[in-house]
Amino acid sequence: MPAFRKAAAKRRDTAVPRRESVPAAIASVIREKIFRGELTPGARLIENALSKELRAGQPTVREALFTLEREGLVERVPNLGTFVRELDIKDISNLYRVRAELEGLAGELAAQRATREEIERLRDMAMEMKSGARGGGKWGFLQADLAFHRFLWKLSGNPQLAALLEPVVVPLLAFSYMQIDRTTEELFQSADVHISIADALVRGPREARAAIETNMRVFLDRYFSYVLNAVLPAKRH
Repeated sequence: MPAFRKAAAKRRDTAVPRRESVPAAIASVIREKIFRGELTPGARLIENALSKELRAGQPTVREALFTLEREGLVERVPNLGTFVRELDIKDISNLYRVRAELEGLAGELAAQRATREEIERLRDMAMEMKSGARGGGKWGFLQADLAFHRFLWKLSGNPQLAALLEPVVVPLLAFSYMQIDRTTEELFQSADVHISIADALVRGPREARAAIETNMRVFLDRYFSYVLNAVLPAKRH
């Protein structure tokens, strides 16, 4: 069985309620490779090689890469090919400023329109981040993390806002999980911050935005600590 079909079959038992199309399944396999660090930032994605590895037609692989490009995980460089997206310090800072505004707005709108049942579901999804960390480490946590944020955007009632957030948040999370080691305790702490976001929706729009901004600061503190402790010393040597 081709690798992408095995991956799709595995996901149908958990998070995927319907059968994925072949391009979507291939995109999922490549996405997972990126998040797991098997495909590192700057790596070239050769359609012919991926087609042979995944036993799928080249047009199908190309469609999957278009999906990943829309998510912000890969970028196409004219006359050179497709590459796993690279983010530097300035990119991270710029994207997080955009994310803070857009996701803060999503939180405000969700606080205004979400039902108690929907907010409780969001809280459950934050709890599932801990289960994901226990069962699948960073990868299990990441899947639950993305599901939480996508559901938050859905609760905003603004699909255009969700479409704008997707290519901002996905590459930020990809960078985080590829580059920064996290202990299980740190993952649990992050899940607790997400629980506080769900709880803040009940208290109102202002509180929801404040909780989301706290989540941003947690990541940025971790990121800049990583840069200072790992990247910069390495360059000095």
